[in-house]
Amino acid sequence: MSTFYRRYFDSYTQQRLPEYMLAHQLETSPDFEINDETTLEQLWEEHQRLLPIFRELREKTNSKKRISFLELKRQIAHRIALKCRFCELKCGKNRKTSIGNCHAQETRISAFFTHEGDEEEIKPSLTIFFTGCNFGCIHCQNWPLKNGKAGKYTSPQKMAKLIISFIKKEPTLKNIHFLGGEPSLHIPYILDFLTCIVYLSILYPEVSKLPMVFDSNMYYTKETSLLLDGITDSMIADLKYGNNKCCKEISRRPRYMQIVGRNIKEAQNFCFLIVRHLALPHHIDCCLEPCTKWFAENMRNDVRYHITFQYHPDHLAKEVEELAKEIDETEREKATQIVQKYNIQSLSID
Repeated sequence: MSTFYRRYFDSYTQQRLPEYMLAHQLETSPDFEINDETTLEQLWEEHQRLLPIFRELREKTNSKKRISFLELKRQIAHRIALKCRFCELKCGKNRKTSIGNCHAQETRISAFFTHEGDEEEIKPSLTIFFTGCNFGCIHCQNWPLKNGKAGKYTSPQKMAKLIISFIKKEPTLKNIHFLGGEPSLHIPYILDFLTCIVYLSILYPEVSKLPMVFDSNMYYTKETSLLLDGITDSMIADLKYGNNKCCKEISRRPRYMQIVGRNIKEAQNFCFLIVRHLALPHHIDCCLEPCTKWFAENMRNDVRYHITFQYHPDHLAKEVEELAKEIDETEREKATQIVQKYNIQSLSID
């Protein structure tokens, strides 16, 4: 069993604290203060000083009460939101007052419920669906969530209390699972929420035992990756395309492999990682095989690789001939043969 999966397993079996609880216990230097004059650069400097300490001392905590690593991350996230660059669109909008290019402003939640449809290690999850997305996929099955005005705003404090009541009714839950839409657009809210969970765990200790799972399209910035390191116990990473051209045509975003490849490679260094590829019709040679080859060359053996054939032509896909139908049996058999030749130990197909 890998180190990261052991850590994730120990979290949901209540043998250790989740990453964000450890981040809350790691503290800044005694003379470090946060006020209106503190710059973003100063916050990042302290963050980068603490990050290697956190990585080396994941199982240790600091007994003196100062500014926690979790609070430091929260402060950085809220500063970034004033000139948004959580995702690689880097629109620079003030998310406190205007809508970003991801269609999101304030964090809205469309639903939260127990989810049984994920990989075996993850389910059952307490799933929180965010609205807003930085992709423009013409086949998106959750396209109503792309609209940042979908769903409703629920304060982090209220959401934390709702989650606690939910956990009491569902004691078998393994984790709190963020997805959407795209959760990386909502890092400030997530850190506010986790901070509320930390303080409420004093009264309700059972909530502090649940690790955090982050489900993402991975099209986020290096800054977002740094903020996720230290709060994320497990990540489900979508590896959608095997080249930049297909992404540009279907999801309308440039530099796909450079950005997503960078973030997936980094994620394997700080959490239990599952890489998921949705096989698209007529994209076996151009996407599925290059994705599989990339995975085999760049991922450790303990990283899960999940190929799924559950594509359905939603949203605008029926207007595009190559995406208008579900993947057929011939392509499924071809894809299976291609994937198996790479001898990936952690492969699963459905």
